[in-house]
Amino acid sequence: MDGVDLSPITQLERHARFHPTMTAIAYEGTRLSYRELYAQAGRLATALREDGVGSGDRVSYAGLN
Repeated sequence: MDGVDLSPITQLERHARFHPTMTAIAYEGTRLSYRELYAQAGRLATALREDGVGSGDRVSYAGLN
């Protein structure tokens, strides 16, 4: 598919734009819409850039099961 960006962030951007109130994540009674998830991802990206993480750098994330 030439010219079509199918990266996870592009897909999240599209969902946030065209389906902003649709549930993206539901866990233990908590729900996040695509708009909310995209906003949180943006805040995380900003924090990482402010800490010196750049394009191409690898970042590890550990969360609770």
